[in-house]
Amino acid sequence: MNKRIILSIIILLVLGIVASVTSCEENRPMTYYSAKQAFARLTLYLREHKQALPKTIWNAIPGRRAIYSHGESGVLSGIVGGWVFSYEDEQGKTRIARLKCWDEVTIQEEGTDFTKIYPRAIRLDEWVLDNTDAHRVVIAYGGESSPNNFGGWLMTVAVEGRGIRPVWAGGTWYMPDKGFLIMVDAQTGELYRPIGEKKLGPISPTHKRVDTEWNGGFDEESYDAILSGFEHYYWWPRVYQTFEGQFVYNRELLKEKLQEEQVKPHRDAASWITSGILHVVLGNWAEAIDDFEEVVKLEPENEDYRYYRGLYFLCIRDLDKAAFDFQDLPEKDRNEALGYVALFRGEKERGGMVSFMHNIPTNCGMMPWQVQIGSVPLAPYRYK
Repeated sequence: MNKRIILSIIILLVLGIVASVTSCEENRPMTYYSAKQAFARLTLYLREHKQALPKTIWNAIPGRRAIYSHGESGVLSGIVGGWVFSYEDEQGKTRIARLKCWDEVTIQEEGTDFTKIYPRAIRLDEWVLDNTDAHRVVIAYGGESSPNNFGGWLMTVAVEGRGIRPVWAGGTWYMPDKGFLIMVDAQTGELYRPIGEKKLGPISPTHKRVDTEWNGGFDEESYDAILSGFEHYYWWPRVYQTFEGQFVYNRELLKEKLQEEQVKPHRDAASWITSGILHVVLGNWAEAIDDFEEVVKLEPENEDYRYYRGLYFLCIRDLDKAAFDFQDLPEKDRNEALGYVALFRGEKERGGMVSFMHNIPTNCGMMPWQVQIGSVPLAPYRYK
């Protein structure tokens, strides 16, 4: 590896050690918090405090993480409950932001010259895969996550034959049968590996260069897709559910549907909720903010729309806003929703709950929205 990559890894390791120490001092239970959800919270926080928004990202590092072993099975899973972003804002200032899954945001100016660490910064439009997306790409390929280092780091690296690429890296993933580390392209989903002492390259020399945006792993001919298509025909062909319960979205189709809504000359509440939900399932958490605001503005008395906006705020961890949207719901729904707020504040344990799902009607059909609460598996489930 070249000096820049080595230096960046050393710095990230140091930050990881600091994060591990501070997480030991924090007794509140963590909940799942993805990098894109945290970045959306940062975006909303900066807007509300009239501060300059991020223009580019130097890195995104998991600030808090934990590993769990599930009973006698011994199956390991991991969870990231906080993020640290180093970014350059629209005024050209370098800042570092720390966000925790309990709705805590701190921002300060950063004096580090990141041009001496990374080849370049990451443009916001080339960051497509969330950290969990990268993890699932590796799992689907047959890789696993190191039980001592769960949670990839977003950065740029030089890749042979690919140029400077945004990647999820940091020694997090490896191929157990081949003994090498894996990195995931944060825009295309292509896999990279060390190919020499100072080189990084595609995971296989025969792999054709990937120049298209990641398709979400959607495979209409897969067993999961065929089975789910029969069992959940009302989702097809927009999305299918895997045997493990994860949703695989047809990103290419949903991006087309999103654009159809966005170009409508006159948009009603149904159009805005459609685009908001599509942004969420596509991982565009920061872009979804205005859609949810607009739908409630158009129909403020619609309890479903208030609930969906509250659910959005819950996921990105603007918990005061989530509680505000939930407080006027019918008693049963209100108690359940405010229970989620208490859980995400770290005021109570999740009681084994890993996720829940809502089926939401949109202009392009029913859309499942899975809210992840607990950990994700570090290795694929293999049934003997």
